[in-house]
Amino acid sequence: MAGKTNNTDHKILIAAIQIIQDKGESGISLRRLASVIGVTTGAFYKHYANKDQLFRAITKEISHQVTEEARVALMEVQNAKEKLLVLADVLLTWFQKQPNLMNFMFFNPMAQRTITESETDFELLNMTMDLINGLVEGSQSTVESQRLFIQIWSFIQGYGLLLKNKVVDYDRELLETTLDEYLEGTNYGTSCNRL
Repeated sequence: MAGKTNNTDHKILIAAIQIIQDKGESGISLRRLASVIGVTTGAFYKHYANKDQLFRAITKEISHQVTEEARVALMEVQNAKEKLLVLADVLLTWFQKQPNLMNFMFFNPMAQRTITESETDFELLNMTMDLINGLVEGSQSTVESQRLFIQIWSFIQGYGLLLKNKVVDYDRELLETTLDEYLEGTNYGTSCNRL
């Protein structure tokens, strides 16, 4: 596209993430965003064709930021189970410290489409699947990787929302117990009683 620069793309992306962080997804309007960046709404469309394209870029950028933080935390961890717990720690900490960003990344319609399309550039999803595959392959568990992914992803989303809304306090032991139960193929047990 004529007149398109990566610097402006990046400015738009960073400004949009800041608005979501401060006001949530409902705070995003293309007019407000264009104003913050100092471009006209027409010029904005040279960088992002529509709101869906912008939301896809935001989702990928938040995913990248979370994934990079997780990569640093995982550098000193060798055990496959512990790696998955460290990733969950990072995600749940983000739910507590950046609730609007996590809510956006997990629950905006574009994020849901990105996940269901199984795009390879959704880094957080790829990292999670890689860790789960490594855990299942290196354990005695008979649980299939896809089932374990669904259980863990769902647990993190649900637990994250409870933390975001300050319904519960974070309990790493609950996280570890739940993972153990999933690996054993158990759906219910002591972890439910701890809530």
